[in-house]
Amino acid sequence: MIALHERDRTGVGQFVDISMLDGVLSWMQTSLPQFLSSGAQESRGELPLSGSLACYETYETKDNRWFAVGALEPKFWRLFCEQIDRPDLVSRQTGDAIVQREVKREVQREFHKRSFQEWSAIFATTDACVTPVATFEEMTKDPQIVHREMIQDDAHSRRTIAQPIRLSETPASNRTGAPALGEHTEQIIQHGWVHSNASMKE
Repeated sequence: MIALHERDRTGVGQFVDISMLDGVLSWMQTSLPQFLSSGAQESRGELPLSGSLACYETYETKDNRWFAVGALEPKFWRLFCEQIDRPDLVSRQTGDAIVQREVKREVQREFHKRSFQEWSAIFATTDACVTPVATFEEMTKDPQIVHREMIQDDAHSRRTIAQPIRLSETPASNRTGAPALGEHTEQIIQHGWVHSNASMKE
């Protein structure tokens, strides 16, 4: 819509570049900015990530790292079970809450046998919808994140999340930093007063 509006205004079209990765990163406004400003990452449990199904869950490795499993489709679940050497769990993908809890315990038992790096190597070439859960530090250094320039400096040289929608002719930019406490109070009051008076006159 932004590009179409600009075309109507100027008569010039533009290339719209939207990446799913950029979009997902832009949704991390509740947690990533804290890390970018302080370097501190929230502990697991502060932002719960858990599902009711064993095939759609996170599991802890031997060295206290995590893997996210999203093997909802049977073919992915089968590959996953084969990679953790538990083909006996393939037929137990579906079931009630009791079954799911049992399968989760079995899967977790397997994940505790190997380290984060070992599991990373195992799943690196397996299309089973399994991915290592990166720390913020790892994520901000990821080659794709770096290439897409999704972490940028704002007007005050503070690192922040970039706009996920790329427009060739009217690109977005961080023109100002996050406001200080009360920084715009007077402007807001003045703006509200002007509009209030305008409405009264009407």
